[in-house]
Amino acid sequence: MTRSIQGHAEVLRDSVRPQQTGLAAYVHESLVNYTHRRPDLEAEHVECLWLEIKINKSTPLLVDEQRLYRRLRVNYDPHTRPVYNASHPVVVKIGITLTQIFDLDEKNQVLTTNVWLDHEWTDEKMRWDPEEYNGLKVLRIPCKHIWKPDIVLYNSVEDYTDGYMQALAMVKHDGNIFWPPIVKFHSTCQIDITFFPFDDQVCSMKLGSWAYDGFQVDVVNRSSGVDLSNYVSNGEWMLLKVETVRNVIYYPCCPEPFPDVRFIIYLRRRTLYYTYNVIIPCVMLSTLTLLVFWMSPESGEKVTLGLTVLLAFSVFMLLIAENMPATSSYVPLIGVYLTSVMALTSVSVVLAVLVSNISYRGRKDKVMPRFLRVCVTALARVMCFRLHFVTNDDIGRRTKYGSRNVWYKGVTNLVSNDSGCSLMDLESNVDYQPGAHPAASGDACFTDLEPDVVTVHSTGHCTEHDPTPQPADITPDQPLASSSRSRAKSPRRTEFQRSWDGGGVESSGDGGVDLDDIVGRLRSLLQREEEKDSGEDLCRQWQEAAEVIDRFLFWIFVVSTVLATVTSLVFLPLTKQELDANVDIFET
Repeated sequence: MTRSIQGHAEVLRDSVRPQQTGLAAYVHESLVNYTHRRPDLEAEHVECLWLEIKINKSTPLLVDEQRLYRRLRVNYDPHTRPVYNASHPVVVKIGITLTQIFDLDEKNQVLTTNVWLDHEWTDEKMRWDPEEYNGLKVLRIPCKHIWKPDIVLYNSVEDYTDGYMQALAMVKHDGNIFWPPIVKFHSTCQIDITFFPFDDQVCSMKLGSWAYDGFQVDVVNRSSGVDLSNYVSNGEWMLLKVETVRNVIYYPCCPEPFPDVRFIIYLRRRTLYYTYNVIIPCVMLSTLTLLVFWMSPESGEKVTLGLTVLLAFSVFMLLIAENMPATSSYVPLIGVYLTSVMALTSVSVVLAVLVSNISYRGRKDKVMPRFLRVCVTALARVMCFRLHFVTNDDIGRRTKYGSRNVWYKGVTNLVSNDSGCSLMDLESNVDYQPGAHPAASGDACFTDLEPDVVTVHSTGHCTEHDPTPQPADITPDQPLASSSRSRAKSPRRTEFQRSWDGGGVESSGDGGVDLDDIVGRLRSLLQREEEKDSGEDLCRQWQEAAEVIDRFLFWIFVVSTVLATVTSLVFLPLTKQELDANVDIFET
């Protein structure tokens, strides 16, 4: 019967037109194959089949690819492994062509890439002789009609409901199949933000069979490297290199090995964006912090400036925290720098309040302590700052007015020379008796007289020719008088003394002069002037001390800010593990 069918097929092949040779060959091959599959077929059925084929010679011709496609699909099951011997594994070669890195989300730790995922394996049921199909060696077949390995991304953050792109599979005559779908991977990546924004990241994509073990599907590398010829550069990340590593892992669930292929991607952040938008503004704000120590406490803006800079740093801190993962494993370098300068700014605000308090203490007539004088003098000497009011030794005198103690500088005369006489001598307690002659009372005498001013000395005696009191006549509580300078008698003084002796000046009466009132008013005036001068002198001392402390703190903060900036932004990034020594940089 087999012979009969083959004979009919040969007759049919010989009887068709020359342009139908492909059809005849197809019929001949179909009959032969059909006979092998149905050895129990009777001769009558074979004759009917032959007659049907002969009658339908006018059927449209099939192209070589169509004939081959129909032949390959005959008795093909895409759900079973394409090996005749079940003990043989299907070797699947995996490779990728990296085309673009879309994004690296530091907050969610997700790497988004666009790749061409290359699959290559051998299908033993997809083989043919190219000579039978006019030299056809490669056939494109829809991937849903063939068996495909269940290669998945192990560290994917997406579901697998959509699957890969339904690309055509390229089948060769020897059974080799190449299937390169375009895939957009969303893979997890452990982000190390220690040196942000000078950080390098290493991300990996783990690909392997999910259901088949290594004895059924063996996953290997398709090539030693990764194709980067179609790679498009990323504006934030610089691609250093992509490595391919094959691993064999034994999971606790199964004793069989599970091979996989990992593609390790080395990335380096481009720092230009962060330099202009984060680092330079932070350095400028750090410089503004130093201006706090150059502002006068009287302006009232020292604390305001410090708080404004502190708020600006807080805004930058929040901006960086929004892009960083909420993890306690790593602290970003820029965060350490911002925290350092924020701490310096906070301390500067506290010190600004302290310096302002020191500057205002002089208004309360507080005497500067000796240890503060010593410290201020030493700091001024170190900084080559010239002091005008604060000195290391007490060159002032303490004078008691009532219950108040004030300090003022000892000068020979606190009254202008234009007043006509020294008014300092009126500070002494003169026990003057109204109506008595000054010289006769023994308590006071007039030694000088100039217009509108009378100078009284509490001396036991005085002479008209020597108005200067003797050193023994000056009590310890009596301030230094300016009467040490020699003054000649004026005609007005002689005339006044004569009028006093002749009764021309009376201590009371309608037209007389009340000397008690004059002395009291002069004494009150001198006391107020001295208190005012002493208070102003104290204010200047405290203000000068505050200025010296401000300058000293300025240099301290200059050194601290420079150290924090250089250490955080220069030295610490150099301590990270460099990849250049072991990695060939792809991008520059």
